[in-house]
Amino acid sequence: MNGLAAACLALLLQDPEVALPEFGADVRYAFGRPMSGAWQTFVVDLHNRTRRDLDAKIRISDDYSESAATRRETLSPGARKRVFLYLPSGPNAWSRRAVFRITEGSGRTLAAGVPKSVETGNWGNNAFMVGVLGRAGTWEALRLPAALSGVDVRQGFLTTETLPDRWIGLAGLDLLFLYDVPLDELTPDQSRALSEYVRRGGTLVVCPGASATALAHPALAAMAPVQAAPPEQVTALPGLNAAFGAFRGDDPFLLHGVRNGEATAWGREILRFDSGFGRVMLLRFDVGRTPFDAWPGLPRLWTALIGAAPRAHAADLDPTLPGASSADRIEIFRRLSRLINPYPSFLLILALAAAFVFAVGPVNYALLRRARMTMLLVVTIPAISAAFLGVIFGVAWIIKGTSTSTHSVRILSTREGLDCARETLIFSLFSPSARPYDISFAP
Repeated sequence: MNGLAAACLALLLQDPEVALPEFGADVRYAFGRPMSGAWQTFVVDLHNRTRRDLDAKIRISDDYSESAATRRETLSPGARKRVFLYLPSGPNAWSRRAVFRITEGSGRTLAAGVPKSVETGNWGNNAFMVGVLGRAGTWEALRLPAALSGVDVRQGFLTTETLPDRWIGLAGLDLLFLYDVPLDELTPDQSRALSEYVRRGGTLVVCPGASATALAHPALAAMAPVQAAPPEQVTALPGLNAAFGAFRGDDPFLLHGVRNGEATAWGREILRFDSGFGRVMLLRFDVGRTPFDAWPGLPRLWTALIGAAPRAHAADLDPTLPGASSADRIEIFRRLSRLINPYPSFLLILALAAAFVFAVGPVNYALLRRARMTMLLVVTIPAISAAFLGVIFGVAWIIKGTSTSTHSVRILSTREGLDCARETLIFSLFSPSARPYDISFAP
């Protein structure tokens, strides 16, 4: 009994800020480093090595902008789980400090620290954000440029394990490369995130690798309905060679056959498939094999593709949209601010003042005179004033103090022939409230 009592006492006296050693947590940036954009994506691997169920609450916060993302997960003994969290961020996300804290229901800290990053970076707001999705260790074969016309090209590397499961995790990318990706390993949520990224205006460059089976995969068909044809052996690509130089040698290589798709400026060697507001650029050759592994023109090809892609940070700032200019947004903000806790109307204030004067004056005096207690005016007048003030504050608290009003302005825009529309949120204004709010993401 003494041992049990000592164990219970130690459990009660344990420091809630000390991490639980039996709980494993690996929190890292999905792209390996912070990337600029409206959202920052984090991959969280959890491992419950205890012998009891854990109700874990994950919270990742950004001290600079005071934003936070939270999520709850229940872990059985010995369970492992990988989840994604999306933190509202901004163009200067690389310069902000993100911290995480994982707690259980009792408030005890399970794990805490700073998300892992291979590089913090130090680049400007105008840097190109390029993502590369492929097998680990194969990204170097692409030989992507480090700069484009004096502007940095920041690269974030993804695998099928770290690819975000929501499109907002990809929204900050100007371009996303798919290089020899094992599409069968993608979850339905990840496949949906890719297709939504394209439909909402993203640019996807698909390099299928040596096997043509990826061209018929359902995940790719959701974005680009490719009609595969038998491959052929070629020794040159006239469109690419004319633009970026000849290959070194004349060894034959495989060119995937595709029956449909729109030809680009380099002919049908690179095909374009439009999907919603975005586009898929399909390369019919394997850039990781001969003759492309030694082709000097490959970096220039990437420069042309990256430079032609619409910038992600400007996609929602179309100057033709109402409310896109600074003056328009300031005027919209002023109009919305009038809807947040507006002043009472003059007639209402006049009516309340008349009711108070009538109650504290003629009615009060008439009742006390009938009761022959007019000396009590010195008591009833303050009492009526206090009661009237209490009623006003009570009604105001019931109407305004127990609710939060939200007013927002959203613009839907589309083009002729599209089956979707882009929604642009101009402003969301919340009425004042003493209660805090957490943003949580369901599984």
